[in-house]
Amino acid sequence: MLLFIWSVISLSLLLPGTTEEYTPPTILTTLTHADIEHLPSSTYSTSFTYAPTSTPLPDNVILDETEDDEEDDSEVDQEGETEEGEEDIDDLSKKAKKKAMKDKKKKEKKEKKERKKKDKGEKENGTKKEKKKSKKKGKKNKGKGKKDANLCKAGSFSTKKGCEQCAENTFSGNEDSACTPCPNGLVSAVGSTSEDDCSYDQYPTCNCWTAECGYCSSIDCTVKQDLFNSNNGIEVHSTPGRRRKELDTVILYNEEGEQLGQFQWNVKGIYLSGCVRCQTPPALKEARINGGLEEPWTFSLAGGVVQIRMGGEVMYTNPLKGECFDRYVKVNRFAFYKMTCGNSFSFIPNEMVAGEQVSSNCPVACLLNQSLS
Repeated sequence: MLLFIWSVISLSLLLPGTTEEYTPPTILTTLTHADIEHLPSSTYSTSFTYAPTSTPLPDNVILDETEDDEEDDSEVDQEGETEEGEEDIDDLSKKAKKKAMKDKKKKEKKEKKERKKKDKGEKENGTKKEKKKSKKKGKKNKGKGKKDANLCKAGSFSTKKGCEQCAENTFSGNEDSACTPCPNGLVSAVGSTSEDDCSYDQYPTCNCWTAECGYCSSIDCTVKQDLFNSNNGIEVHSTPGRRRKELDTVILYNEEGEQLGQFQWNVKGIYLSGCVRCQTPPALKEARINGGLEEPWTFSLAGGVVQIRMGGEVMYTNPLKGECFDRYVKVNRFAFYKMTCGNSFSFIPNEMVAGEQVSSNCPVACLLNQSLS
């Protein structure tokens, strides 16, 4: 290494045409402490990068601090660049936020405009639908007005020719388009206006004590009905008898037409042949007198229990026992004895079968009774 340095120095001194004093170049190299001690101080001017050793450098050696300065400058520059970079990022961030806000407002404005347009369209459609619906409703009401004009009053029904009265055994209410048949075999007059007008057909309570009826012995003058299993019983319209001997009398028969006994009653007492003999309860007596001919009374033997009902209310009851029960449980027919022709009973078609002489003989018997009286 020393030989190389000396060669360079000597060569520079021997170059021809050089009048100016030669300034040796600055050579950056790394020398040890031992190398520096062997170099004469008058023959070089150089800067060394000192590689630290355990021995201190001589006073005539100048250390080059350029690299350290450059590193410091580099660090400063890097710090500056970092600060500038942060400023640039902040600027970009602000711009991005500003743009994002702008885009958001633009989007909201667009959505608001579209929503407004949609609402307007729905409103227009709704108005159109309402108009259409109103128009339809108007037509419907118009038709309904015509229909209402064709509706008939209670007791009648509508036809092509106009309103006609309901036939027998039917009824109709206000604005009914047709007449309704009476239920359970009930009957009604022409032009009946409600189900309350429906009732059972009324047969006269003809007196069976005639020669034609064999003085209440002919089965043809009886009405067949299974009283033991009937909840309806025998419903009768009759004038209440105030005297002891003025009794409403029903003769009871078995299936073969043999007499089992008689049921009799008035405001004084109630009697069933061989089994019942008692006074009429006050409530029943009062109801019978006040009801008169218009208010029917009903005699029932359902389940072997003697009952008298008025106005749908049970006014008298007496359960049969022992021989009485066994006797009257067989009741399957009935007829009326010494009842006036102005009285009647309700004929129930689905429970009753009238004997051959009941309908034909009753008017004759009534006429005979009136002529005899």
